[in-house]
Amino acid sequence: MTCVAYRGCAHNDVHDQRIRENFMSHFCTIEANYRRREREWIENLRRFGVKGAHPDDGWVSRTLNEMSPCYPQFWSATVGDLVALGTHERFRLVKLVAHRRGVLDLDYWKFVEIGEAQA
Repeated sequence: MTCVAYRGCAHNDVHDQRIRENFMSHFCTIEANYRRREREWIENLRRFGVKGAHPDDGWVSRTLNEMSPCYPQFWSATVGDLVALGTHERFRLVKLVAHRRGVLDLDYWKFVEIGEAQA
């Protein structure tokens, strides 16, 4: 029997370990590259005067043009400021036009669309 057919073979144990190590190495590289691009994106946003960034997800209502920054990438925004909604791969810029305090003391921000960008 070959090692591929017989999982208990010592050769397969070494091979499987190498596969796991390679996978983890590649995964860590991908994650590090993602974080680096995200940091560069945030630096560029700040350089151009954007005051906050948040994923464009369930905390953003496209129908109400309202969002709640529950887990922003960064945030120092107030009414009148530009905010990026999305990620470094694809985002849109909005301008905050109103603020209200909602249920459970959550902040809600009304916005108007400015534009969309893609990396």
